[in-house]
Amino acid sequence: MNYRGAGYPPLYLFRVTEDSSPTTSDDASLAHRAPEPPGPAGSADAHPLVQFFSPTITALVGVTVTIISFLVVVGTEHKAIGLRFDDRVHMIKTAIEARTHAYEQVLRGGIGLLHASASVTRGEWHDYFTDLDLEQNYPGIQGIGFARILVLDSQVEAFTAGVRAEGFADFKVWPDSDLPMRSAIEFLEPFDERNRRAFGYDMLTEPTRNRGISQAIDSGQPTMTGMVTLVQETDQDVQAGFLTYLPLYKKGAITSTAEQRRAAILGTVYSPFRMNNFMAGLLSPIATEQFILEVYDGATASEEALMFRSSPSEPLRHFRSAPLQRRFEMKVSNHRWTADVTAKPAFQTASDHTSSRIILASGLLLTLLATIIHQNLRSTESKALDLATRMTSELRSSEQRVNRLVGTLERRVAERTESLVAINQELEAFSYSVSHDLRAPLRSVHGFASALREDYADKLDEGAISYLDRVTAAADRMGRLIDDLLRLSRVARAPVKLEAVDISQIAEEVLDGFQREQPDHQVAWTVQPDLETSGDRAMVESVLQNLLENAWKYSSKSAAPTIKVAQHGEGGDRYFLVSDNGIGFDQKYAEKVFQPFQRLHDDSVYEGSGIGLSTVRRIIQRHGGKIWIETSVDAGTRACFHFGNQFLK
Repeated sequence: MNYRGAGYPPLYLFRVTEDSSPTTSDDASLAHRAPEPPGPAGSADAHPLVQFFSPTITALVGVTVTIISFLVVVGTEHKAIGLRFDDRVHMIKTAIEARTHAYEQVLRGGIGLLHASASVTRGEWHDYFTDLDLEQNYPGIQGIGFARILVLDSQVEAFTAGVRAEGFADFKVWPDSDLPMRSAIEFLEPFDERNRRAFGYDMLTEPTRNRGISQAIDSGQPTMTGMVTLVQETDQDVQAGFLTYLPLYKKGAITSTAEQRRAAILGTVYSPFRMNNFMAGLLSPIATEQFILEVYDGATASEEALMFRSSPSEPLRHFRSAPLQRRFEMKVSNHRWTADVTAKPAFQTASDHTSSRIILASGLLLTLLATIIHQNLRSTESKALDLATRMTSELRSSEQRVNRLVGTLERRVAERTESLVAINQELEAFSYSVSHDLRAPLRSVHGFASALREDYADKLDEGAISYLDRVTAAADRMGRLIDDLLRLSRVARAPVKLEAVDISQIAEEVLDGFQREQPDHQVAWTVQPDLETSGDRAMVESVLQNLLENAWKYSSKSAAPTIKVAQHGEGGDRYFLVSDNGIGFDQKYAEKVFQPFQRLHDDSVYEGSGIGLSTVRRIIQRHGGKIWIETSVDAGTRACFHFGNQFLK
């Protein structure tokens, strides 16, 4: 489409050339061309869409597209609701299975306790129960117990006598039974008033429990009973219940077949459950508002088999026609349950219908806006042209301001460069002055003082000789200070020539030199071999000379002076260190020692100019490295440094 013919202004894309004149990316001459005037309203050059469409057609097309999009999104939302419901059903099923599996582990722990001891006492069983903290960690378990299997009447009598000997004078195995095998509850915790009702109870006398125990013994697996009413129930809040059994066989017995298991059985570890308590916490309050969960015993969903309903106060018939219902079966602890999950209207209400509503609202709004824009398109063309013209003018003005700022910046850079050149020249002049103009009179002072000391020693008293010695020593210190200043100046100006430098070799040579100069000052030093870096060899030597000289000097008063040169760290965190066991100093002054002429010790005790560490830091910084001090009073000093991590090994 030819938008220029419709009255739209040309777009200018300015760039700044080397002569700072604005040009376009297409044609430099366009930068000075005036914008084309818009065509008159209603002329043949008007936009063809404006001529063809009317606002009514635009509105009809927009509404039609909006409705179609709305219906498509609504269908997608319904599918998403179904998938979300299926996901919630799966989560409920998984939660029930996970809880039963977790509670099986409690029974296995009881089996482990009984196998670990030849005779578990009632106190040990109580301790096991207390450590489990069932109420907090395993809600819904009424308790955990052990029921002993008794085959002969003599075993029943001996078992009864043994329990009575523990202090339960009224204990008995109940109810009476003629069954060939008896089962008596021996341990049951918590041993509260509710659970005491089951003490000594023969669970084989009740058919549902009998089937569960028999199936557990024959299979060797945790086995859940069908729905029962627990012996512990009272007249209030009666709930459906069930029990889960895990058999205990004789230790070391062969239990490959059902017959072998029956022959080796000693008893069962079991837990009674109240169904409402068991299900408590599986459904969040939100899920309870949105779903009804029913759990049935067995494969039939009948009112007689109903064990649990999450909303007992709400008649289920109100929701039987709900579009979202799922029924599933699950096998838990060797037993089958059937569950129904029904969505309440609150689930539909809580589902996200935002997308369809946004589509509908935004579609209608966009249709309205498109109609209005369509109606007013011609009237906005002149405004667009005025805006483009104004933006072009502002862009040109901005370009001119940028050019002026660039010129100002260039002048300032030039002035700054000239200033830096002048400063460098002044530094060179100062270095020359220090090197020549100051050294000459200093040599004269030193020479004449020495001459007086030698030629007139017999004519001078001790005070005069002391003064001459002080003059000579001061001249020597001044000479060393001048040398240090010149060295610091050269470090700042000299180019850095990188090469491989053997740190270990240089350190050994420096320390050997110190030892030859001061043979009476015995120092034990260690230098880690193969320490290498990349740097300017002369500058690296200066760094080691200064650091080792400080270590040698400040450890001189130690009983057994030691100096160590080594490398610490791994990878990019490696660094070198020079450490000693000298006098050290307060860590708060660790940064101050790098400032020129800053000394922490009197010159009469430890000689120095206060320039050495300043020179060391300047050299390391020029290599892109870092140096820091770790020290404490009377505990030695560690100078840690690296040359920009330029390690070769």
